[in-house]
Amino acid sequence: MFNFFKKGREFQRIAESIHGLNQMLAKYADTYIGNYIKTSDDSVSELRTIAYIFRKGVIIRLEENKFSLTTPIIVPSYGKTPKPLLNYFGDVSSRITVFSMEAGVSEEIEDIVAGGPSYFEFERTIPRELINKI
Repeated sequence: MFNFFKKGREFQRIAESIHGLNQMLAKYADTYIGNYIKTSDDSVSELRTIAYIFRKGVIIRLEENKFSLTTPIIVPSYGKTPKPLLNYFGDVSSRITVFSMEAGVSEEIEDIVAGGPSYFEFERTIPRELINKI
């Protein structure tokens, strides 16, 4: 029974992570893309953070809990209608890919999303209390 509630909480945390990522990506686009400031240290740092949160807050939870991407979920920043998790996953993933390509850091960002060495290198720079909030 406890596992049922834990999985429900983890699914809710995925929705919260996607909601936050959607807002971060929209802010990123407004700040950097419209102003053609794509390769500043700040923009690259934000992309690393976004990629890290995507990996930690979404991908790892999906893998650990074996959630299906066809499961309907509501993400407030996308509206009130439930849609398959795959829709949100694909949207966030594609925007991360496009922005990282435009900034010229696609290999590093892909490595963070994939959980490669760049993921762990970036994680070492984040305070543990922040990591625990993701």
